[in-house]
Amino acid sequence: MTGCDSGRFALWRLAVSDCWWKRGWRVRFCGWGAGTWRRETEAATREHLNGVIFTAAHNEYVQTLCEYGLVGLGLLGWVLGDALWTAAHGTPEHQAMGLVGVALCLIAGTNFPWSWFHEVQDRTPYAVTVLAVHPDHGVGIQTCTTYARAQAATKDFLAQGMPAPQISLWYDGLGPLTATADEPPDLIDRVPKHVGSPALNWLSFLIGCLVGGGTP
Repeated sequence: MTGCDSGRFALWRLAVSDCWWKRGWRVRFCGWGAGTWRRETEAATREHLNGVIFTAAHNEYVQTLCEYGLVGLGLLGWVLGDALWTAAHGTPEHQAMGLVGVALCLIAGTNFPWSWFHEVQDRTPYAVTVLAVHPDHGVGIQTCTTYARAQAATKDFLAQGMPAPQISLWYDGLGPLTATADEPPDLIDRVPKHVGSPALNWLSFLIGCLVGGGTP
């Protein structure tokens, strides 16, 4: 994805117009349901956005609209508006925290400071092969289940005097892809990752407590 917005505008337009609005008034009012963003948008983004999968909307307002509908977005707007109004008309301490709250509301337009972590499992190869040729003993090949094991096999081949082993990655629906031996294993083996904004989560919670409940 290219451009200054990394494809966000196209994503939001696609999600709202094709995945949310077309589902009828029940979904428009109540949304898809909590935590359903990836499930509901994956097919559309794969087809229209170069096969890219967005695990989050990178916009709290758009994701709230889609997952909780107009009702959810209205409630979110009411909570934020009430907190910011209190901050603007409260004590100097409230007003100072209100500025931080405004910053968080702006951040929420391109990121997800109020969403908790979610696990992302990327696509992994079903096999990794290492092919090398010994000058005296011929061809050697080893099939591994992970890229990390293929790296170890590559080192073994080099130690046996087999120069320039070739690593191939095998994915469902694709031909073999060539990899170098010095790639970080996690880049290819794709262990589950947790996506979220922990610092912004806790800062949002703190601001909510202080602005909503008064200064201790």
